[in-house]
Amino acid sequence: MLPPKYKDLLKFFETVDNTINYIKSKQGSPQFTLIQKGVQNSTKRKFEVHHIQQILSVCPFMYNQNWLFKEGRYELILDFPSNIKELLSGVEKEPSEECLTKFMLSDLLEKRKAYFE
Repeated sequence: MLPPKYKDLLKFFETVDNTINYIKSKQGSPQFTLIQKGVQNSTKRKFEVHHIQQILSVCPFMYNQNWLFKEGRYELILDFPSNIKELLSGVEKEPSEECLTKFMLSDLLEKRKAYFE
């Protein structure tokens, strides 16, 4: 039996997956603001970036993270790695190169720091 906080995180995780699949089925880009809105509508709970960080601390290669500069600000884009089925089935134990070459939050902060210097 999971503690309540882990149950909440599991529910968020499942809802994020469903929301990303829904957005992609509508030919959309899975931007965090759209995912956030879908998760909050489904769970009736507040969903923030720190929840994504918690999910990624448990399953670091479950989502690819990209930053898109749009309308003067950065937007977080979450997507599934191309080899997600193999990772989940245990056929592949390592993430694809795609996961390792994407910008992480620390990279974005470094670029931002350099930009404002």
